[in-house]
Order: sequence, then C-alpha cells, then structure tokens
Amino acid sequence: MFTITATAQKYGVSNNALRYYESVGLIGPIKRDQNGIRQFSASDQEMVNRIVHLRQLGASIKEIQQYSFRPEEVTLERTVALKKISVTFKRRSRSTRGAN
Repeated sequence: MFTITATAQKYGVSNNALRYYESVGLIGPIKRDQNGIRQFSASDQEMVNRIVHLRQLGASIKEIQQYSFRPEEVTLERTVALKKISVTFKRRSRSTRGAN
C-alpha cells in the first residue's frame, strides 16, 4: 500500500489532483487506514498511471470519465467513446508534430 504523497510523486501529480480524481470517480474509492490516511493499492496506482497518460495525451477529465477501466463496467458505449478519444489524440499528435 502506498500513501497519497508517494503515489503523487511516483506519477508527477499533486496530492490534490489525486483527491480530485477520486472525487469525480476516476479512481477509488481509495481505502483508508485506521487514521483515515488514503492507502493506494497497486491496482489504484495502475489506474492513476492510465489517467496520467491520458491527460498527457490531452484528454480532458470529461473524456476520461466516458471510459471505464474496470472490466465489469466496460460497455459498447464506453468502448466507442475510447475509440473516439484515441482518434482525437492521434489527430492532435499529428498536428503537433507538423507544427514543430
């Protein structure tokens, strides 16, 4: 188990960003210890990793919310949403490379 600070440092985000991701349902709910301190599991950290990478690709929080990473929640609609996000990122990437 990892603290919020250790997780934030590992992925280069702020503690507040992780709290926000939890509050909007992108991760979690994160388990807490007896003192109420968030304890991120390895699977929680994997979710953070995915979110951070999608954000680096230019995805908005709203776009990320359209896709669930939990296999039991994957639907056709969410799969289509992810595909749209993927196409958008590819276009952004091409236009960014062309501008350099």
